[in-house]
Amino acid sequence: MIGEFERPLVIGKAKRPRAFKKLDVNKFPVDWCWNKKAWMTTQIMTDWLMKFDKKMIKSQRKVLLFVDNAAPHPHLKLQNVELVFFPPNMTSHCQPLDQGIIQQFKKLYRKQLLQKAIADLDAGESSAINVLDAVYWVASAQAQIKSKTVKKCFLRCGFSHQGDEQLGQTIDK
Repeated sequence: MIGEFERPLVIGKAKRPRAFKKLDVNKFPVDWCWNKKAWMTTQIMTDWLMKFDKKMIKSQRKVLLFVDNAAPHPHLKLQNVELVFFPPNMTSHCQPLDQGIIQQFKKLYRKQLLQKAIADLDAGESSAINVLDAVYWVASAQAQIKSKTVKKCFLRCGFSHQGDEQLGQTIDK
């Protein structure tokens, strides 16, 4: 258990929001996807999983990815990523993200939002926030979450550091 994150995936309502004018979305610190409702879809999740699997193949890593039973989450057979689905109605008890990671992320994101609002107020400007601000705040908030926080949240769910080596051996077989 390393306690690392993948690049955030942000789903918006527009393929190219006005705030992205003349910017290369491939250079953003997040992966940008879109659909009319800004919802996770099976296609977006499948594309993300395939990309993640290719990354794991390239880096010669085999990983377990724990996923909740949300409708858009496909049951795929991947080469270097094994999907493990949480039991229905148990996500809040066994999902590490619900043990403090999401709370920490929201706190860090809101801190940036408030800093912008205060800076605008101090400058005598009205505070206008756009999707580009949000994209960078998402990446920044995620980057500020410490590896030890992630590890502690996994431990709260019953995951153990002691089994890391054994788990790696099991996956390799």
